[in-house]
Amino acid sequence: MRGVTSPPMKRISLHAAGAAALALSFLTSCQMFGSGDTGPGKVNDLVGWIERVYVDSELARQEVRSALGQLQAIVGKEFTGDPVPAFQSFVEAIKRSEDQAKKLTSAVGPMKRTADPVFKRWATDLESFHSVELRQRSQERLLDTRRRYDAIVTAVDPMQVSLEKFNKSLRDHSLFLGHDFNAGSVAAIRNDVQTLSLLAKDLDAQLEASMRAAKAYVDSAALPVSASPGGTPGR
Repeated sequence: MRGVTSPPMKRISLHAAGAAALALSFLTSCQMFGSGDTGPGKVNDLVGWIERVYVDSELARQEVRSALGQLQAIVGKEFTGDPVPAFQSFVEAIKRSEDQAKKLTSAVGPMKRTADPVFKRWATDLESFHSVELRQRSQERLLDTRRRYDAIVTAVDPMQVSLEKFNKSLRDHSLFLGHDFNAGSVAAIRNDVQTLSLLAKDLDAQLEASMRAAKAYVDSAALPVSASPGGTPGR
């Protein structure tokens, strides 16, 4: 599809422990398969964008936890640190969370634009089969793959809304404290921070759901790759 830049194509391991390692693997990988208007190349483009959604969701979850943790620290009753650098660190954490949310959005859009022609072409090509049995198998695979993709969209769309709401709330708290950071003002917003913590908990679950849906799609639809010399799967 014209206008969509293909993401890096090397398969990444979605079982990796750290999101930073996942992001590094994804962003520095070279292409393993050529992209084309049809065939495995275009399918692999879609898988690549879904992998990026996975990575950016995990990174967003880390930034959400970091920003919330810093806010909780500076409004905590036991806070004894230097308020000026602590507040600055909180503001910087908000910026990182906002930036990561933008990166996630920049992956979701191309993913959706890439998916539409992939599934349309697959459905159209069903009519080209001579074998009824293979046509039925392909149709079943199409329906199953489409369900997996729809599960990603179902998880990602409300998650992005929640993420934006959370970041705006963080920004409001920074504005409040930026003009009135003292014992009285901190006590005044302590209950608000507890409410924000509940929002963050729900958001964390939404991010996890989007990652789980993305991983299920990749595990099912990624192109087969050969094993590395050490016997470890190429993904």
